[in-house]
Amino acid sequence: MSTYAEAGIERYVLRAVLDEVTTPPCRFLDGKVFAVRDALARFDRLERAEGPEAALDLRPWLREGPDPEGGGRRLYVRQGGERVTVARVVRSGAGARDDRGAFTADPGERMLSGFGLDLPPFHANCRTTTVPA
Repeated sequence: MSTYAEAGIERYVLRAVLDEVTTPPCRFLDGKVFAVRDALARFDRLERAEGPEAALDLRPWLREGPDPEGGGRRLYVRQGGERVTVARVVRSGAGARDDRGAFTADPGERMLSGFGLDLPPFHANCRTTTVPA
């Protein structure tokens, strides 16, 4: 991010590898655009975090699990010990190439950034990266 800032790049795009093993969280985040200054501010907050639990609230992993409200699957983060739904999975796209899947919500840049979902990695073995917008 600091290299983007030094180069005068103000925004970046998340790019997931869209193949047969890409997770629904990365399919959901593929193509989302964020501000470099917000990512740099998150790094600053992480450096000042009071312990690992505070850091986890600032940079949680996006998880997929059962949706307690109506069945199906949802994408969620853990914040303050609670599971907070980010989006519901309509169609995961799992097992397909070049398929982002379908989700019921697009919370937008501000909300995703607020959840800490503006920088990879988003889960173990995450292959999502950033490119200048």
